[in-house]
Amino acid sequence: MPEGPSLVIFRETIQSFIGKRIKEAHGNAKIEISRLQKQKVLDIRSWGKLLFICLKGLTIRVHFLMFGSYSIGEQTKPDKSLRLALVFPKGTIYLYTCEYCFSHYVTIMFLGITGFQLLFNGWRGYL
Repeated sequence: MPEGPSLVIFRETIQSFIGKRIKEAHGNAKIEISRLQKQKVLDIRSWGKLLFICLKGLTIRVHFLMFGSYSIGEQTKPDKSLRLALVFPKGTIYLYTCEYCFSHYVTIMFLGITGFQLLFNGWRGYL
């Protein structure tokens, strides 16, 4: 289960996909995966157990839950575990047993406001 330092390593490993277009996206999620095709990856960020893949006007927010995992280049788990595969001309990112959704500007705004900090002195539960 990726979190903290291991998710930072994963993020750094997939930085090479920034600026590349998603050729194909598939997986077993019930959301509109077809929206991801031909989108260009603008940025990849992580925060705790969350991974953010930023596209134009859309962000994929991935949470790896208790048993989530990933692979790069080859599918290492069966299709029933594959939540999302992002296929690029030169490589593929596979995300398994995770939760993801399309976040829009609210996620990016929150991350910008907080400066990617997890803890704040005097936190009251609202911004």
